[in-house]
Amino acid sequence: MPARIENETPLEKLARIREKTKLRARRYYGNHRQEVLDKRKDDWKKLKEECARQALANRNNLQPNEMFEYAPEAYIPPVVEMRNNPPTNPPTNATRSSKRIAALEPFQYVFQESLPKGRPKMTTTKKTKCKDKGKYTMEYIIEALKLLPEGSEGTIKTNIDDISTITKMTSPLLDCDWEKGLSKPLLIIDKLETAQKLNSNEKYSTNAKIKYLNLIMKIIDKIIPELIPIKDKYIHQSEILKQRSINDKEEYLVNVYRFDILKKKILEKFKKHSKEFLLTSLYEQITVRDNFSQLKIINSMNDIVKDKKTNYLILPNNQSPFVKVFIQKYKTDKKYDDLEFTCDKILTDLLIEYINKNQESINRMGGYLFGKSKLSGYIGIMLKKIGIDVGMAINYFRHSVALTLDENKKHNEQSVVNLARDMGHSIMTHLRYTSHNLVSE
Repeated sequence: MPARIENETPLEKLARIREKTKLRARRYYGNHRQEVLDKRKDDWKKLKEECARQALANRNNLQPNEMFEYAPEAYIPPVVEMRNNPPTNPPTNATRSSKRIAALEPFQYVFQESLPKGRPKMTTTKKTKCKDKGKYTMEYIIEALKLLPEGSEGTIKTNIDDISTITKMTSPLLDCDWEKGLSKPLLIIDKLETAQKLNSNEKYSTNAKIKYLNLIMKIIDKIIPELIPIKDKYIHQSEILKQRSINDKEEYLVNVYRFDILKKKILEKFKKHSKEFLLTSLYEQITVRDNFSQLKIINSMNDIVKDKKTNYLILPNNQSPFVKVFIQKYKTDKKYDDLEFTCDKILTDLLIEYINKNQESINRMGGYLFGKSKLSGYIGIMLKKIGIDVGMAINYFRHSVALTLDENKKHNEQSVVNLARDMGHSIMTHLRYTSHNLVSE
């Protein structure tokens, strides 16, 4: 927390307050992440519904492009039979040029039985004139991405939004033909580097540029293979941006305890047979994300259902005297294979003792070791009780494990790659984890 400085100037005071506010915001988001995301989702849904209602009520007073400005996702029924005539002229303070919604007199409307299928075509006020329109237009790229088997609904929607953004950032290179435009990687890269956000002098973030380059490389691999020979130029720029991203994050570095010190603090506070110490021991050997929630206890590997929906804890049996953990549902499970871990004897004994002691509550929770609720909030509170409040919960464990191994030099390059895979993230992410400050006390 920024310390108060005696006789500080107004600018110094403002900088201290801003830093304090940022830290509080990171802490709150770390402890209430799911609540924040759910609220954003609900608010966005309500906003879209309200926009749809307003656009429908004003459809006779607005042009099509204005309607979609208010409700881009809404379906506007084009055939409406009205009872009672709506006002012919909107109030003078609600003109089209001001983009305000006109206040209407109450009226009733009845939809005819048959309506045209599909959504009305969105029109824009500004169209690009393509003299030499190629095969790989933006519309073609979007439709091709939708047909890729590995894309989820959320990923497809994000990709569509990103394609539109890339087209605007690189205009006019990709306006008419993506194959022709992407064949000029130096021009594309320069456009991405210098592009500014709409109605702002602010440039796009480094991470946003990395995301757009990754999408461009995906399009080259899956849709325009003719451009694979020049893909290396995009890969090279992506690596440069990743290094820049690491440097940009240096201002957010925090002090992280060595894992042995962290484990000792938790042991002293909560004792050996506590849930807190068991979770710490699990993350010491299996450094995944929030994947121990919904960890179902089974007796054999044969009981695993490989549906990417449930993670499993396999009790000792004839095949193995140790507990095993099978993780198939995690953040990057589409990119990496299923994860399988074997616990050592000490952790196996802790797990068996905990299961036997809490068998009744585990049965009530459907056979899940810690129930079905996320553990991020629980671990965040646990860390606060031992004096650690830096806006991280499970990620604090992950950073500590990576940093401790890096300091001990108990690994070579291959073991770093293996650890990054077991943690379910890339090498570049792993390097960011090891950029924090490791402390012993």
